[in-house]
Amino acid sequence: MSFRDVSAPVRELAANGFALSAGLRQQYKYGLVDLREKFLARWPGSAALYLKNGKVPEAGALVMVSWPKPEGGTGFPARVVAILP
Repeated sequence: MSFRDVSAPVRELAANGFALSAGLRQQYKYGLVDLREKFLARWPGSAALYLKNGKVPEAGALVMVSWPKPEGGTGFPARVVAILP
């Protein structure tokens, strides 16, 4: 199987989005809820990626990834966009 074939489902999720799971949101110590204050205080790039106006998206919110980052953007090469319901 080619890399293209193996990576197709991941590329589809990145392009079309996926629902934010309760696990990713609520995981003890490493979920978005627990990391929110650290993102805001020390990791502004992560805050820009995962938080909307400083808020953690609710479980079920649509999450999308785009490449490359917008011109003049900061942070990681990819953009994770959480669309709040």
